[in-house]
Amino acid sequence: MHKIEVPEANITFDFPESALEFNQEQTILFSKLLLLYQSGQITFKQLQIHLTYHFLNLKRRADFTKSENNQVAENIYQIGKLVKDYFTEYRENEETKYKVKMDFYIQKIPKLTVDGIEFYGPTDALFNTVYGEYLQVMNHFTEFSKTKSLDDLDAMVATIYRPQKDNYKKLKTSTEYDGDIRKKFNANLTANYVSFISKLDLETKYAIYLYVASCQHFIANCSALDIGGGNSIDLSQLFNGDETEANGLGMLGTLFSLAETKAFGNIKEVAEQNTYDVFAYLVKQSQDYKKLKKNART
Repeated sequence: MHKIEVPEANITFDFPESALEFNQEQTILFSKLLLLYQSGQITFKQLQIHLTYHFLNLKRRADFTKSENNQVAENIYQIGKLVKDYFTEYRENEETKYKVKMDFYIQKIPKLTVDGIEFYGPTDALFNTVYGEYLQVMNHFTEFSKTKSLDDLDAMVATIYRPQKDNYKKLKTSTEYDGDIRKKFNANLTANYVSFISKLDLETKYAIYLYVASCQHFIANCSALDIGGGNSIDLSQLFNGDETEANGLGMLGTLFSLAETKAFGNIKEVAEQNTYDVFAYLVKQSQDYKKLKKNART
């Protein structure tokens, strides 16, 4: 967190260094301004100024056309440069453009409320998702990335945001509690959840899109996932650099392949396994195959 000091007023402001330090309100505002920037409704400089005012919680806006406010304008401009740290700068058609960094994998929107019904989201980096849920959310994520269809965006959000488990208060104290407040994933119920999720504002749903995109980026580039006991695994080898569509594995194919091995059981049972447990198994399979291939050459 950047510390911005104003000695004359004896005030110190906190300014996020990256999206990892955003709170929920900042995450949704960023999403809203990003949508406006991507659609050409505001310039990148306007995005910088709006975020700076909000992040510093400045209620009063100075009239920058007046000379006496030149110093204020300069201060805002200099602080606003920090916003560039949330983006990767690149050139296209001799024009400078900005692509958002995938730093949104920390869960900042744990709960949504629609028509009085609460929907709970997954934890950081999709850690508490099951494999069938992961496959479905990535399918909708990929389709929205291609088509920008709001139906796909709604289905993506509705896949991972679900109501609280029945009898949750009693269940969470029992030995059967799996640590997830959400109802068990059931693909057949997604359409029902969509009827509620579709009523959310676009910036909130797009903020969740950034979260899913960042989670997949984290997974596809994670070369040292801590699995305890001083051990780690390299998930990146499973994706071959393909993180946008998450099909480096031939995703759906792995569901059937794993079912054939009986490592987790049938297709339904594989789909109900924790996503990261499945990844860990696939990494081991990949490593065993490479060893077998290497030994065959010697």
